[in-house]
Amino acid sequence: MSGFEFWSHEMNPGIAEITIDEEDVVLHLTQAVLMPEEDADEDDCSVISCTASGRTGVLCCLRPKTHENQVLDILLPGGDTIKMENKGSASVSLSGYIQPLVPMGADDSFEQIVEGENDPLVTREVTLDAPMEEASAPKKRRREQKDENVDTEETKEPPKKKKKKKKKSKKKRRKEGKQPRRQKR
Repeated sequence: MSGFEFWSHEMNPGIAEITIDEEDVVLHLTQAVLMPEEDADEDDCSVISCTASGRTGVLCCLRPKTHENQVLDILLPGGDTIKMENKGSASVSLSGYIQPLVPMGADDSFEQIVEGENDPLVTREVTLDAPMEEASAPKKRRREQKDENVDTEETKEPPKKKKKKKKKSKKKRRKEGKQPRRQKR
């Protein structure tokens, strides 16, 4: 296989087995669309489940006139038989593409195409075994600078807080003569 290939399959109610012969690819499911009959009841439900690599899971539940399609982002392994089950009365169309796996060399590196200053496209080699210390060095430096700033701030006096005046109750203000008492009528 040289590149990405479109893939689709119409599932009738029941179990379907999908076989992908090539081992160096994955099946990328991207959408499930319900294909109901014209007189389909809104209460009918088509539950689509998948079994791959010994694990089973529900992908979606589709209902006529309310939820007829579902976007998916599921990668299924090549070189394996995948069992799909449609528990419902309507057919479901699955679509996606077959995607090649990225070949990895013995030294776990690959070529990456990047934009250069003079050339529009320059190829450089990227190694996946880079030590974590190098990758996290800028963060570590920022943390050290932050710690230095904290040390200098601790020696400074903290700013003084202003005391809030408490409001006096009406009784206390009356006693002081600042608020006259209401007279009853």
